[in-house]
Amino acid sequence: MSDPALQTTTGETDTESAPVAGESDRTSERQKEFRALMEGEYKDLFTAYFQETFNRRFKEQKEMKEELERARGTLAALCTELGVEKDHLPETVRRIRELAATAQAAPPEKENTPTQSEICRQVEQAVEAARLETEQRLLEGIRARGLRPSESALTVGEGDALRGRANGLSRAQRADMARRAARGEHIKL
Repeated sequence: MSDPALQTTTGETDTESAPVAGESDRTSERQKEFRALMEGEYKDLFTAYFQETFNRRFKEQKEMKEELERARGTLAALCTELGVEKDHLPETVRRIRELAATAQAAPPEKENTPTQSEICRQVEQAVEAARLETEQRLLEGIRARGLRPSESALTVGEGDALRGRANGLSRAQRADMARRAARGEHIKL
């Protein structure tokens, strides 16, 4: 069996006549020469070229596949949101566009739509309520701060918080207290 040859399309039509007998021999000879170069002296260059081309096309295919998967996910989410099957989606989208165009062209109903002055009055009431609530919270915060007990570090004349504690005792005094505490005595400074 002969080795399969690489096949390429040149865009030419198949209406051309079959090659002449001499050309067929020449083609076969060229294929053998090409294979010998490809598998021989230029094998490393051909392998690198082939790998580069393969990697580029693989990356393109992978990107196209990822884009297709994202589009399918979006389509599925849209179908779920609208509650229709994928086959009926184009018709549903067309009807939604028609309804939107009709709604924009139709004048608003006066009975159900609040007037401009009603909306302004409601906004003013909401702003006033928010202002009063904020003012009340601020006053409560000020009052609460006035009722808090003073803290030790902020008051005058309190002195050293550790004065009269164990850090003022000598080594002998601390050892004596440790012996007494070991016997079970409660020691208070």
